[in-house]
Amino acid sequence: MTDYQSPLPFLLHAARRQGDFVPLGQNSFLVCHPNGVRHVLQDNHPNYRRSPLLAKAGPLLGEGLVTSEGSSWLRQRRLMQPAFHYHRLTNLAQTMVEVLAARLPYWQDVAREGRPLDVAAEMKQLTMQIVVAALFGFDLGDQTGFVGQAFHLVVEQLRRRLRGAAGDDGRQAEVGFQAALAQLDAIVYRMIGERRQKVAGPGALLTMLLEARDPETDQAMDDRQLRDEVMTLFVSGHETTTDALTWLWYGLAQHPAVEESLRAEIDGRLAGRLPTPADLPDLPYLKMVIEEGLRFYPPVGLFGRSAVNDDQINGHFIPAGAQVILSPYVTHRHPTFWANPDHFDPTHFAAEQVAVRPRFAYFPFGGGPRQCIGNHFALLEMQLVVAMIVGQGYRLRLLPGPLQEPQPTTTLPSGRGVLMALTRDR
Repeated sequence: MTDYQSPLPFLLHAARRQGDFVPLGQNSFLVCHPNGVRHVLQDNHPNYRRSPLLAKAGPLLGEGLVTSEGSSWLRQRRLMQPAFHYHRLTNLAQTMVEVLAARLPYWQDVAREGRPLDVAAEMKQLTMQIVVAALFGFDLGDQTGFVGQAFHLVVEQLRRRLRGAAGDDGRQAEVGFQAALAQLDAIVYRMIGERRQKVAGPGALLTMLLEARDPETDQAMDDRQLRDEVMTLFVSGHETTTDALTWLWYGLAQHPAVEESLRAEIDGRLAGRLPTPADLPDLPYLKMVIEEGLRFYPPVGLFGRSAVNDDQINGHFIPAGAQVILSPYVTHRHPTFWANPDHFDPTHFAAEQVAVRPRFAYFPFGGGPRQCIGNHFALLEMQLVVAMIVGQGYRLRLLPGPLQEPQPTTTLPSGRGVLMALTRDR
């Protein structure tokens, strides 16, 4: 049964009943057609500002790429873009593989002992370690778990703020939020100071950001701006990738034929060894599976834009100040552009299907000038994680009992736990 207390199934139902343009109340509209999505994110993007709700994330994200606007955003994007070119990110792949390899003994123990694995918690642990290593170039050691715990507290309180939730424990939660944020700030500023003194290798993202210069002004980022971008990368490189990987494993467990095809491709290429970026072009089905996971369970299910001036979207009038809602979850299930949209099917991303589909029928990372700067990082990380786990013979199975169907909100709630059985073939 569809849970209409969750916004995404409700929006999907509304779109299928009313079409590609759905009034949602006073001055708020859901835009579903890829042409409308393209108009908002690309063709007329200066007219559509980020949602005012993002101001509530200011204590954590500051003036990072997600929250900044106008000339400030453009300067930061110019500064940071070179660090996220794919050829530079592949230099971080070895770091990713090392983090994954260090975690494999834990997986071996769980499989041998027959214990259930909380896949959401495990993906959160992996992505936290990967983003810390990628940002700072070395493991924080005992502090990694501390950073993860502090970051979790901060993000959960921000979610409460976005929902407008307070409750009896609101004051206590706010005190915990401020303490955790202060602890995160202290660690990040220390890392920035050490890196300015060249206390680590040159390959980390933080080093690239420190060395970045605006091509027009030759200015670098100050410590506060670096701090804001590091916090932003924590969010974009950790929370969303955790959700994407969690529900990818969930989807594979429900579709054993897809999993077996994936396993055959990975085993045929890797033959039990660890993956490298050089292997990825020879694993096309792996990429299709990941893209289908991002289609079916997009980690950011909806987001909003605020119209600056009056506009028209596909013939519909948009008044200044209106809230325009875009939903990857809904558009990724548009029956005009996806055959069997409610079925998990990696052949949706076969080359011949991609070639005839509008660009903005699929936008898990947004699109246009403000497309997520870390999209290549996330795809590289996900491909290596899946290739590593499958290539080492691990299988994840749903436990007996009621199906753990996700109840999506604006992001898929991996934090509530997804218990699965873990086995190993070799």
